[in-house]
Amino acid sequence: MRCFEGFPCPAYLNYAQAAFGQPFALMGESSLHLFYVDESGSVADPSQKYFVLAGVAIFERKTHWVEQDLNAIATKFNAVTPHNIELHGSPMRSGRDGWKAHPLADRLAAIKDALQHGVANHHPKGVRLFGAVVN
Repeated sequence: MRCFEGFPCPAYLNYAQAAFGQPFALMGESSLHLFYVDESGSVADPSQKYFVLAGVAIFERKTHWVEQDLNAIATKFNAVTPHNIELHGSPMRSGRDGWKAHPLADRLAAIKDALQHGVANHHPKGVRLFGAVVN
């Protein structure tokens, strides 16, 4: 793989290309991906056995369609301003941040729908998942 004016890419870019496929938006390529990354666990806490880092990369021209799908799910919880709803699994499952006002079954269904319609239905055409677990 050549990255910029014929110079070879560092090894980590080759790994990234293998993970995300073509086109990979770095160093001279003509595309852009937006990333959302979140973590679970704490490296500094010895009582936690695992640290998980996971995320999603969305091709810039795909964000509108992903947003439409996610807003349709959020509308079930706030029809007036669905874009103000954060579809974040941990608060939705636990009932934090106002989610307790909605039945658990509806919250769990929304998590499943967000993963299906916001990510899986768009993969691999513009949406890629990635993650790492550290023991």
